[in-house]
Amino acid sequence: MAGRLRDDAEAHGDGPLTFSAMLVQEFQWSRSLTTVLLGLVPRHLPRLPWKLRLRFLYALIFYVLLAGTTVGGLALAPIAAITGAPWINVNYAVFLLFWWSISVWVLALTLLLRRRGLLRPRRAPILSWENNLYCLTRWPFIAWGVSAAFVQWIRPRQITFKVTPKSVGGMEPLPLRLVMPYVLTNLLLAGSSLYAEHFTKAAGYAFLCLLGATTYTIVALAVPLLHAKEMARAAGTRFRVAARQTADVPLLVATLAAVPVAVAIARYPAYFSAVFGR
Repeated sequence: MAGRLRDDAEAHGDGPLTFSAMLVQEFQWSRSLTTVLLGLVPRHLPRLPWKLRLRFLYALIFYVLLAGTTVGGLALAPIAAITGAPWINVNYAVFLLFWWSISVWVLALTLLLRRRGLLRPRRAPILSWENNLYCLTRWPFIAWGVSAAFVQWIRPRQITFKVTPKSVGGMEPLPLRLVMPYVLTNLLLAGSSLYAEHFTKAAGYAFLCLLGATTYTIVALAVPLLHAKEMARAAGTRFRVAARQTADVPLLVATLAAVPVAVAIARYPAYFSAVFGR
């Protein structure tokens, strides 16, 4: 358990090559670690020293905390927008100032680590749209994996684990079910904003719903487009052909789901003026 760490250690290997393979990996990791948390920790954790208890517990509970905080954080704005009852009474600009002050120090720490050559890769970008997209896309399947582990704990049954594929065979289609979590999140947030624009005066929380809906609209569109781009490169064909053969249905559904977001955005300025106008 104690182990040894080297700051110059590097791991070389093939990770998931497609978006669907990455999501399967995230699901299985979260389910596996949560299963260990529920099954082994109660019996064996007291046998460890306190320092190792904390390290072991943190490693196993990470996915549970990530799923809980993400789902809870996303639910705050819709609940306040629909009920019209704000969670807090604070100036939004001041809130952003305090929030960004935390981010500034995190970025400064990352810059220091890269300057010392401790990042992997050593010249990894400080700000990366790929990493942001990764964080936005993986949490629904982590939450699903955590939930599956709790169901398995309550009702034990035989489960099957998949090995992450290390190669792509032909034009792999993108299943619609992999995009639906982002589409449903988008619709929930846009619907909450539309409801607030008609029935409540929670304009600030309606704006947060619109911000989230816009973000997940971009995610829902980016996933099939990037998948088609990867398939076109792997198969040596044109992007349009790959998009039609591998991601046409997810792309159509994501496009249709953007309509209520556009309607909510178009209605928001008049709603804002009605709430805050003098």
